[in-house]
Amino acid sequence: MWDLRSEKLIDSIYGPTVAGDSLDMKENLILTGSHRNHDQLELWDFSTRRKVEGIDWEYGYPRENSYVNTCQFSKANNESIVAGCSRINEVVFYDRRDQNKDFAKIDNKRSGVFCADFANNSDLYCFCGGNDLVRLGKIIPDDKL
Repeated sequence: MWDLRSEKLIDSIYGPTVAGDSLDMKENLILTGSHRNHDQLELWDFSTRRKVEGIDWEYGYPRENSYVNTCQFSKANNESIVAGCSRINEVVFYDRRDQNKDFAKIDNKRSGVFCADFANNSDLYCFCGGNDLVRLGKIIPDDKL
């Protein structure tokens, strides 16, 4: 971690293998996505620089081969996380209010997912991969279906 005020390194977090756009911060939590076969998504406490918890690619099942290229907290609220990976080529959404369980998955079929983003003030999202397609969508809560 680089302190812009003092222009020097102040600390580091060791463990994640960050690749692409797979680092985000919200309030006191740092979200890391790792381009590796295990512990692909992790939450870290910014104050202590210690791991708070790991997030299973599929809740209760630490799936291999989901090499994370992108992950992000929702900008509009603190309710969701999105992550995209290569190898199994999926985008997965996680519910922060329910133990970070996955609640939706989109199979990107032919190519890895390299970028995902939430809109600033809504539940809109987009993602893209190596197939030259940008996909747009909206998270619709269960009570609105």
